[in-house]
Amino acid sequence: MARPKEFVPEEVLEQAMLTFWRTGYDGASTAELAAQMGIGKRSMYDTFGDKHALYLASLRHYMQQVETAKEEAAARATTLADALREVLGPPPQVGGRPAGCFATLAAADVTDDDPEVRELVTAHFDRSRERVRAQIRRFKGRVPTGAEDVVTIACDAAMGYRVRARSGAVRPGQIDRLVEFVCTQL
Repeated sequence: MARPKEFVPEEVLEQAMLTFWRTGYDGASTAELAAQMGIGKRSMYDTFGDKHALYLASLRHYMQQVETAKEEAAARATTLADALREVLGPPPQVGGRPAGCFATLAAADVTDDDPEVRELVTAHFDRSRERVRAQIRRFKGRVPTGAEDVVTIACDAAMGYRVRARSGAVRPGQIDRLVEFVCTQL
């Protein structure tokens, strides 16, 4: 009979995510991952599979948390500008998390030989664009003809801000100016 786990998988997955976020996929050894997760390598492999499977699980974990937080925050917004600020703005900073966006980092690190990561980040960014469209529909009734380019530009600019946030290079007010641009184009 297998012993019950002596750890909470969600909690150790958070630690794996933070390790990958700080070091990138290639920079994280399995020994470092297990140490940061506070579990043995055998437990890590038994619970999550190999390093690549753990990375994918970490990405899914991050994306689910961020997407849920952004949707909840946007739902509380009372104006289009406030809703867009929530969906285009940086991910919520939860204690101990690095600046920027783990999914954007993964997209920058992805190689042609990793279609699973590419598929995950592509779907995540597609859902980001859909969140923008959903808020436009919520406040305007529909997405105006020709607004798709504005949505794409806004989401791409927000992604660039997330990359720059990693180095602290995002200037105050940039998201506000982006939101103002989107609102004036609709």
